Parts: sequence; structure tokens; C-alpha cells
Amino acid sequence: MTTPQRAHRRLVQRAYGSLADPADAARTWADLAGLVRGAGAFDPSCTTFVAAFDAQTPAGGEAAYRHLLLMAEEDRRRDASEDPVPPRRTGVDFVITVADQRFFVSLLALAAPALSFTPCAQFARGTAIPAPRCAETPVLWD
Repeated sequence: MTTPQRAHRRLVQRAYGSLADPADAARTWADLAGLVRGAGAFDPSCTTFVAAFDAQTPAGGEAAYRHLLLMAEEDRRRDASEDPVPPRRTGVDFVITVADQRFFVSLLALAAPALSFTPCAQFARGTAIPAPRCAETPVLWD
């Protein structure tokens, strides 16, 4: 049996200082955008990026949303996506676009806060687990 070339890249983890800190949000964006743009290191069908933060930082949904807003601003500022959009909530989770790749984001608040970025493409194929709502909400006009 052969092992896929990208099997070792299925989970990528990086450590940062503070959730919702502008400098750490820019670093998170740079690392995630670098992974997306990397030559062969990123496979949207099986790669998940986890950003772990110091245990001293606030771990609530508002801090996570603020961090994602800062990342979206960095994406817009660097003109990294053709159609930049702000992050949106999907219940307790979020959807964000970084470097033209849409991610489903979950806040993990165990001993220390972490954000898990899973490409929405992973939920497009058939699965026994219900997929999160990555699709855009339709816009209704008057």
C-alpha cells in the first residue's frame, strides 16, 4: 500500500501569542495564506490548519470573531482574494475567506484557545457527518 505524498500535511499547527491581537491576527493570516499558496503543501480536501494561542488570552466567541475580522482586513489590505468578504457566523462557528480559499472555523477552548481552519471543500463531498453551513446565504432583493 502506498502512502499519499501529502499525508503528513493533513494537520498543520502554529502557536501564537494572543487571540484578537492585531499582530497575531496578521501572523495567523500570513501563515494560513502561505500554506494555501505553497507549492503542493496544501490539499483542500484533507488539510486542516490549527492556530493555538496562549492560555492567558480570552477564549470567547467575541475574541475569535475579532481575530477573524482582523484576518479578513489583512486579506483585503493585501488584495489576496478576488472577492474579499468579512467573516460570518454560522451558529457558534464561522466562515472566512483567506487567499481565495473558504474555511470553516471552529473555536476550540480547552486548556488554551485555538482556532481550527478547515477548507469548506472538505464538506462538499459525501460524508456521514452533517456538513457545516459553508455555502453563502442567498441575498434576497426587494
